[in-house]
Amino acid sequence: MSQTAKEFVATCLTVDPTQRPTAAEVLKHRWLADKNPHPVLDPGSPTGGPTDLIAPPMGGSYPVESDLRTVLFPRDCLNRFTSIASINTARNQETCGLLLGKSKGGRYVVTTLLIPKQHATSDTCTIDEEVQVMRFTEERSLIILGWVRRHLCWWIGAH
Repeated sequence: MSQTAKEFVATCLTVDPTQRPTAAEVLKHRWLADKNPHPVLDPGSPTGGPTDLIAPPMGGSYPVESDLRTVLFPRDCLNRFTSIASINTARNQETCGLLLGKSKGGRYVVTTLLIPKQHATSDTCTIDEEVQVMRFTEERSLIILGWVRRHLCWWIGAH
């Protein structure tokens, strides 16, 4: 991963929400805004040049600013997940949960925290019976908005 990409990810993962950049500020980060790519050089390649390019598309920044949507996240959701995950955390095992919800008025609303059947190690978590998860979401007309993972630290992702 390029140094610029690492800086971008570190910026996005700022723990203190008062110090974390807004979506509009993140879109101005040079990794997204630069017209020039930020290559990952591979000394093992015959030319020493990039074999995997992690950068914005050629020609400029991502046209995503207008595609961003607000996600409403219930305040008690993480506390409930922490309580559920505490058993696995005490056993030195990961726990994974899915954030499900619906699109309402141009934004997304997390309505359901689903803790699917899973197996875990100290640093991995794999969902079992994915078909049941998909059936659950489809029967309730929910979409997967993101995930939350817990062991010794938090990982929250959305897509």
